[in-house]
Amino acid sequence: MVGLIVVIVTCCILTVSVQQGNVTANASVTPVAPPLAANVAVAAVPLQDPPARQQRFPPAVASLPALLRIDWRRLPDLPKQGPLHQGFQDSDGAVVDKGATLITAFGYAGGGVPGFLNGGFAINTSASSPVWAALPKAPISGRQEVSATRLPDNSLVFLGGFSYVAPYTFADVVRLRRRGGVWAWDTDLPDFPYPVQSAGVASISDTVFVLGGCDYDRTQFYCSTDRHGGNPGMGRRLWSLEIPTTTAGSERGAEWVELPMLPALPRWVHSFTAVQGKLYVLGGARTDVDTCHTGSNTSSTVGLVDCWCYDPATRTWVRLPDMPFSSSNWQTNGPHAFMDRYIILVGGNQYSTAASTNGTCSGPIGTAHQVCADPRYPPSRFPCWGCEMNTSGHSYNSDVLVYDVTTSTWGGVSSTSSLDTALIPAGCSGQSLYPLNDNLPQTNVVTVDQARGIGKIFTIGGEADPRQIESTVYTHYPTLALVGDISLAAQGE
Repeated sequence: MVGLIVVIVTCCILTVSVQQGNVTANASVTPVAPPLAANVAVAAVPLQDPPARQQRFPPAVASLPALLRIDWRRLPDLPKQGPLHQGFQDSDGAVVDKGATLITAFGYAGGGVPGFLNGGFAINTSASSPVWAALPKAPISGRQEVSATRLPDNSLVFLGGFSYVAPYTFADVVRLRRRGGVWAWDTDLPDFPYPVQSAGVASISDTVFVLGGCDYDRTQFYCSTDRHGGNPGMGRRLWSLEIPTTTAGSERGAEWVELPMLPALPRWVHSFTAVQGKLYVLGGARTDVDTCHTGSNTSSTVGLVDCWCYDPATRTWVRLPDMPFSSSNWQTNGPHAFMDRYIILVGGNQYSTAASTNGTCSGPIGTAHQVCADPRYPPSRFPCWGCEMNTSGHSYNSDVLVYDVTTSTWGGVSSTSSLDTALIPAGCSGQSLYPLNDNLPQTNVVTVDQARGIGKIFTIGGEADPRQIESTVYTHYPTLALVGDISLAAQGE
């Protein structure tokens, strides 16, 4: 069999039909990297340099136009958890009931093994005085980096995760759904084919898709293979599970089906979102033993900049425009794009090393940003946004990026906090920022009015640089939960 390559002008660079055999390329397409695996035929095609962008970010980096406005405010703080009585990172969940109910489950609250959570919370965001209500404990052990997506019946599927207790990485798949108005856990779905954590999980109708992720053995992470050197291409593998939600009991016969591999480097902590019936993979990171071939016998993590789209109807992968800068560590799983068009990435982590599509390592590509105590004196290699925030530490980033799947372009947002003015002080209002340097905050989006272009974005917890907002100190595992009102930005804003 021969792989077929077709150039699509409107929204992509390359369509790759991944089959056994070779790739035959049109003479006008120049491959620049060999296939990444013997059983996957891939030709990598260089992207054109992006056109000049209007200024929106600080002068340290070429900036992006604002595609959206987000007006942020605080929800009630998360209930404190674990032995350190803090918030938590690496939870996941969804918004259900047309955006009225926000759910979060699992995560890590610090303090070692007792800090791994197997419970969660729900909040009625439309209530006049919303309160976090505890969910029942899941029938599996506490863990972080569990990935979740929402199905059409408002049930949530949670998959994988890791902890500091053997076997360290997990293959469990559990479902949270209501029975008689009460949330309950089910274990009626088949386990994932192998243990995985930080995978991308999304859903289209009744089908769950899982991309990438890594293994973990309490010492280090593995993305190209599992900890034993098996499961080659682990961080590139794509799977699906059809779960008919309209027929009672039919899920018991569901089976995982493998689909064509991602024709790029293995990855985890990437953005993975279902939009317009397709699956979008944005950025991420790769962690392996000797990732950059320096002779090291310990794992290292590098950021990625490449982005891809998978079409389940044609079983093909499409290369998208690269990210504006190398970054990773988002929690955007599920069918969560504003207006079924805009994918929003909040915060993240720009690692000090980046990898190109062919695996060559370099310094970070492009520039991410931070909120700082004094923007005149950046405490790290990252430039600061132009206002003072009472923050300490400088490990994570505070950018907000938007990918428009219709035009295949990147943009930013205009962030404000008109009803909670302490969140975004003067000097930063209107910039494309999140009011915390935050890594892996749970992020869920709902469209409220498609015709008018109105929606909401919810963020929960994460792993953050501490910040004091008024009298509240948000620690490394913050109790911070935010809601943002989304609208379309004016042209040229």
